Amino acid sequence: MSFVLLLLSFPAFAQITPTPDGRGITMKANVFLHFDTQNSRLTKEQFADSLATQNYVFSAGSQNDTISMFLITKAPRDIVGRKLPDIEWIAINGAKIKYGEENKITLLSFWSVICKPCIEEFNELNEWVTSYPDVQIIAVTSDSASVVSAFMNKHNLSWQNITIVPEYKGDFDDIFKIHAWPTNIVTDRRLIVRKVFIGKKEELTEYICSLL
Repeated sequence: MSFVLLLLSFPAFAQITPTPDGRGITMKANVFLHFDTQNSRLTKEQFADSLATQNYVFSAGSQNDTISMFLITKAPRDIVGRKLPDIEWIAINGAKIKYGEENKITLLSFWSVICKPCIEEFNELNEWVTSYPDVQIIAVTSDSASVVSAFMNKHNLSWQNITIVPEYKGDFDDIFKIHAWPTNIVTDRRLIVRKVFIGKKEELTEYICSLL
């Protein structure tokens, strides 16, 4: 997943806005501050070098004319081999779903409506999964049901073969936290995490097939 970051000097209040293609952000400010994962100051060069390793994403916040940027470890904590809890969710259509009760290979995909690679991936997965009845896809987002519905209607999206769960409240935060979209977690029929994919990966479906 490519990501574009533009840093521009700006004489008034700091601004953080998405780029038109949805794959990056533009940040305008007089002052840019850079921090590592422990909130210690970094130089601009150290921060850029860390991002170049592809082991981190970052969060950014603005105050007055200053933007502060913080490194975040890209992957969740090592959860491969762990059993995820059996959680009940409410799907966007109002149906109750219990994660794991279908006894299927499950793809838990964490996404947002502002994530263009997520949308591209769902369009592909929605068609792909029809050939694999032992696989289910649960798309989890912190976006509200109304935001997701409006977005899908606006763009004529109909992911009939993907269960969409809006308003995610961090049910798995004691095990891992999501810092990048898409984050795809593949679990087996016993809810054991088998693999984690960060970003849109071509090998995702091939891996799922290897578990069938």
